[in-house]
Amino acid sequence: MANSKRQGSQRLDKSISLLQVRYGPRIVQPAADLARQAVPPHISTGFKALDAITGCGGIPLNAITLLGGPATSGKMTLGYKVLANAQEAASARQRKRNVAILDLTCTANPDYLARCGVDLEYLLFARATSPLQAVDIVFDLARSGLRLLLVDGLGDLLHDHSATRYFDSALPELKMMLANQACAVIFVDEPHPPWLRRLKLDSSAILHCAALHIELKRERWIEDGHDLIGYLAQAQVVKTRWPPSAAGSGRTAPVEILFNGMVRPRDTW
Repeated sequence: MANSKRQGSQRLDKSISLLQVRYGPRIVQPAADLARQAVPPHISTGFKALDAITGCGGIPLNAITLLGGPATSGKMTLGYKVLANAQEAASARQRKRNVAILDLTCTANPDYLARCGVDLEYLLFARATSPLQAVDIVFDLARSGLRLLLVDGLGDLLHDHSATRYFDSALPELKMMLANQACAVIFVDEPHPPWLRRLKLDSSAILHCAALHIELKRERWIEDGHDLIGYLAQAQVVKTRWPPSAAGSGRTAPVEILFNGMVRPRDTW
């Protein structure tokens, strides 16, 4: 019996060693090590309450993030603030070509980007001629050494069945590739109408491959007299790979945006 147990243990050790050689030393590890791991590399959203509930301090590098919400929910403002924070965190030498937008909606506004703090001189801007080409551009940009890629318009990417199938089949590969790249990829999406689901023109793979999924919903506009000066939204963490700390154990956080020349988050939360 003892000899059989030793042989079983040796086979297990050999299998683990082979897996680590093939896929990397972190592919198999004791579960207790997960609780001791430090916060992964990330980019702050600029909203402390939201950073606290993501479990990773913001938007994770080496991973896919899904950022959703209806129009005027604040999702693009949040995405632009993350772009600005990614630029700010980089050194002067690394800053050039550090972040990029793949604008599939053709709605990116340079003035609003600048008001959100994005340095346009160091922002790469891409547009695709077809949904299939857009998927290839995501891969090319993600492996190019960027710190952050913001893909605006997931619904525009999933334009037909062939694009949806191509995107869904490519996502697992993108997820694996990002594990070895110090790059964050954010896909911005809007709620899908029921007819998209019936025609199977929405992606289920993104829900599985995203390490972080945040949904935003605008609650109210903020007025000063007769002037509109901002809005209050709620951000909900639908999914996160990292359990939040006790200090940020909730699932929602306020996101308040003020328009005062520069677009900035309220810092009193």
